[in-house]
Amino acid sequence: MVKELIQSLDNGFRLFDWYHLSWLLLTVFVILVMHQIYRQADLKKRRKIRIIWALVILMLEGIKNLVLVGQGAFWYGSLPLHLCGLGIFIVLAHALIKGHRMDILLYCLTMPGAFMSLLTPDWTDVSAFNYLHVHSFLFHLILFAYPVTMLATKELQLSIRKIGCFLFYASVSHCILVAEGCSTPAGLARQVRPRTKRSVGGGSPLAPRKASSP
Repeated sequence: MVKELIQSLDNGFRLFDWYHLSWLLLTVFVILVMHQIYRQADLKKRRKIRIIWALVILMLEGIKNLVLVGQGAFWYGSLPLHLCGLGIFIVLAHALIKGHRMDILLYCLTMPGAFMSLLTPDWTDVSAFNYLHVHSFLFHLILFAYPVTMLATKELQLSIRKIGCFLFYASVSHCILVAEGCSTPAGLARQVRPRTKRSVGGGSPLAPRKASSP
């Protein structure tokens, strides 16, 4: 029974099956542990924790891209230009810059983006034994845990006015991107990716590669 369950993961998983729920429970556990550690730390130690946390996220993204390069699967869509990819730099800026200038971006962009990626992942058809599969879960888990921990320890200074202004400008920007055909990371990548790419042997153009993680 257990052996069959493990073997079935080679074909991926289903949303909210035992495997998916295990990752969600692990996310809750990590958040509780990090909240406890961060809450008990003094200001100097908190800053060190934030910086290490941000560097771990950046390192995970770097390793993923090195793996893609090694597999010959790296393309423009692999760059961290999507919502969670931008979260890497938002977390890093929050960890390094003093003050609360990045709070609104953490709360309105990084936290919901990482949460939805964990709740409805689009790598369900990727083998659980594939590195990019594990990376996708681990990356979004750590990315989501960061703003949640900051929010739970009252590190984020938010207001209805700031959130409202941000959502207004974000909506306007999204409408502009949709009008330009760049509403998704794939759309953005198509603006700079060559239209045709010939195989080494001179065959038909290669089809665009599917991103392994959001």
